[in-house]
Amino acid sequence: WEEFVAYVRGQRPTLADHLGTCAVRGFAAAAVALRAPRGFRFDYLSRRDHQTEVEELAQRFFGRPVRIQFEAGDTAAATAAAVAAAAPRPSASDLTSTALQNPAVQAAVLILGGEVAEVRERRPRRRESE
Repeated sequence: WEEFVAYVRGQRPTLADHLGTCAVRGFAAAAVALRAPRGFRFDYLSRRDHQTEVEELAQRFFGRPVRIQFEAGDTAAATAAAVAAAAPRPSASDLTSTALQNPAVQAAVLILGGEVAEVRERRPRRRESE
């Protein structure tokens, strides 16, 4: 399943992000049953056009027609994402300390004769809907 999601990521990154939150409930030669997190993820994936697109990508990847079925429910991926989102963010001093211990940062400061003025947490960019 992970290999298929990686394949989809190369074709349709947004669709792959949604598929990556699913749990495989059943995997047979001609069908895959997936549990998608309730709400937005399930609504997105269960749209007929998205389901058809997943089935077309699956046919290309697996080399045979594959029927995809989605059901709404709790998944380990959704739970892990929620836990990660709830985790406390490191403080500015923690980020600075970590950065200053990095050999690449130390080398850059030494070579360029500079200093580290500010360290900020890098947040992933939001992608617009495709």
